[in-house]
Amino acid sequence: MPSATRSTIGIKQVDVDGHFTSLTSRGIDLRRNSRVKLDGYPNPVKDLYHLTITGAKDDKVSIDVYDILGRSVSRKTLSIVKGSNYHDLNMGSYTPGTYIVRVSSAEINESMTVVKVDY
Repeated sequence: MPSATRSTIGIKQVDVDGHFTSLTSRGIDLRRNSRVKLDGYPNPVKDLYHLTITGAKDDKVSIDVYDILGRSVSRKTLSIVKGSNYHDLNMGSYTPGTYIVRVSSAEINESMTVVKVDY
């Protein structure tokens, strides 16, 4: 189950003449997906990007890589187990630039930005 943090926000409207009106503070729930955690290195990457997917349960996930224009560059499907899972993405043939790595399943939709370089 996602964990939640409750935060309170307040809005204050200030007119050009300096008069202000405060609106009623509202509480909002900020939810964090505790089902999966993504991490990876190195960033920027030249060849192999080492991706770590830490899952809360066994699952089947898709790993999609998109270029900065949203075009699909690669897609892989794999099974993960509860705990840490390691997967290498071979980005050696990619054009230098910014990429989005997205891990998704029925309950997961997490992404991270990776920069590809050629030095």
